[in-house]
Amino acid sequence: SYESKSTLHKVYPSDSISPTIQELEGGKEEEAGKKKNVSVCYNVDATNLKGTLPSTLVHEFFPSSSSSVENNKDDSKVIQPLSLDRIIWNFPCIAISNGYDGQRTELDDNIQMVRKFIKNAIPFLKPPLTTSSANGKNNKDAGGGEIHICHKTKPPFDLWNMETILKHNDNENDDND
Repeated sequence: SYESKSTLHKVYPSDSISPTIQELEGGKEEEAGKKKNVSVCYNVDATNLKGTLPSTLVHEFFPSSSSSVENNKDDSKVIQPLSLDRIIWNFPCIAISNGYDGQRTELDDNIQMVRKFIKNAIPFLKPPLTTSSANGKNNKDAGGGEIHICHKTKPPFDLWNMETILKHNDNENDDND
């Protein structure tokens, strides 16, 4: 969450958010008897995950070079970076002082924020599976991590045109491959 835990409880009624936070933080067992592998983090800037996630969690995603195969004679002890199946951002909007959602005047800033988030989140995602096609080119198939963004669609939020933002980022990432 961008907000602190105490701010979340002040802004949202306790009966609406507390059960969700409690379930996630408590790591309750799912129906299959497996523990959830969930980390709930507060005061996180979605456009700067590496810089604002707790350092212990960032280390799990970006292990130090001292744990690489070249520096470790026993490959079984190599720390592999974690990767996420999903990153979910519900209702992205720049923070404005009066507490209202960004409107038309903040449209460009909000679009840039979402683009920056997507670019910043990609290193945390599970990479897509790659297969070779008949023509010898590598193709990215399903199996990689996903970014889910929930957003309002009524005016003025429809002006964000999320599909265009996502397509712009997708084309940028293809150029960097």
